Amino acid sequence: MRQSLIGGHYGLLDDEGMARPDYFVSLLWKENMGEQVMTLPYDNKNQSLRLYGHKHPDAGKTSVVGINVGEASTSLSIDCVPGTRYILLQGDEKMKTLTMNGQRVRTLEDFDACKAHEFDGSLTLPAYSAVFIIPPSE
Repeated sequence: MRQSLIGGHYGLLDDEGMARPDYFVSLLWKENMGEQVMTLPYDNKNQSLRLYGHKHPDAGKTSVVGINVGEASTSLSIDCVPGTRYILLQGDEKMKTLTMNGQRVRTLEDFDACKAHEFDGSLTLPAYSAVFIIPPSE
């Protein structure tokens, strides 16, 4: 109702029935972030970096989401086990398009085709981006 009254576009699908970036982010969250919130050993000296840890629904290990809300790139380093993967998300300035690891995602086929990259413990997050760090399945 509120969306109709103020003309907002907060739905997961656009007027043509195509998925918006929030749909794919929600799908990644559901697949990789369990209900149990985990404490992360992280000193928050970088005010533009937000980290969230949850117990992975299948792996039983901690999945991490890092979000860079700043205007500049920032580095992220996390201790991890071999087999850990990551998916880097970037949107345009109005969040009408989304890229996952550099590939534009508009359909479920695009989403399924995007493969997670091997995570070696550190990466650079571009401005206004997010990363899902996913533990290996057992």
